[in-house]
Amino acid sequence: MRRRQKRLLRVGLLLSAALLLLLLGSVSLERRLDAEEPEGGAGLAQMQKVNRKQVLKDGVRKKDWHDYAAIRSDAARTGAGEQGRPYPLTDAERVDQAYRENGFNIFVSDRIALNRSLPDIRHPNCKLKLYTADLPNTSVIIPFHNEGWSSLLRTVHSVLDRSPPSLIAEIILVDDFSDKGHLKAPLEQYMVRLPKVRILRTQKREGLIRTRLLGAAAARGQVITFLDSHCEANVNWLPPLLDRIAQNTNSSVLDSFNQRT
Repeated sequence: MRRRQKRLLRVGLLLSAALLLLLLGSVSLERRLDAEEPEGGAGLAQMQKVNRKQVLKDGVRKKDWHDYAAIRSDAARTGAGEQGRPYPLTDAERVDQAYRENGFNIFVSDRIALNRSLPDIRHPNCKLKLYTADLPNTSVIIPFHNEGWSSLLRTVHSVLDRSPPSLIAEIILVDDFSDKGHLKAPLEQYMVRLPKVRILRTQKREGLIRTRLLGAAAARGQVITFLDSHCEANVNWLPPLLDRIAQNTNSSVLDSFNQRT
């Protein structure tokens, strides 16, 4: 009896030791993967490995909407304001150009690339999620009044650059009776190169809500998305919003993936 008890005790100790080693190995592997990941979340290779294929879940086809080529390109960029970093002003710039418009320093904004890179601020788990493969397209409506040139254009470029082209039906810029010269003919001429962008103008000051409604009335997309005129769309910002609406057409979704200029 004692021999049998000793034998069972040894087997139990061996199993406990094996389980402990397995757990330690798992923790070590997890830490190693974390150490290999770039700042800001899950490594790009891991994201691609998990999300490469489309899957069928609850009868709905899901897919990975990330543009990995664009993500790699952004990650390699350096320069003023790239990766969302602050722009360092020299002493001379502080003396000569330290003015503020629209709640931010337009002097600094004008010296940052219109298509600058941004850090991916999402939770790591969000980077691995799949969304409905058949999403509706959207009309993105951007009201503005006397907006700075670079901040307005950076908003437009961020939407175009970080959205799947098939999901952007159009971008509607609604000018609420601006009187700045750069928002007249120069803006019209610039937007000619961006065929998905069109400009509507009010005949008098209407305010934010009426200006949005004017854009909504002219929208041709299946979904309407409202954005401020001085924000930047971040990585894969649009599919999660449209996914909620695809699941329930009565949904109204707040966007938490934009970064303010």
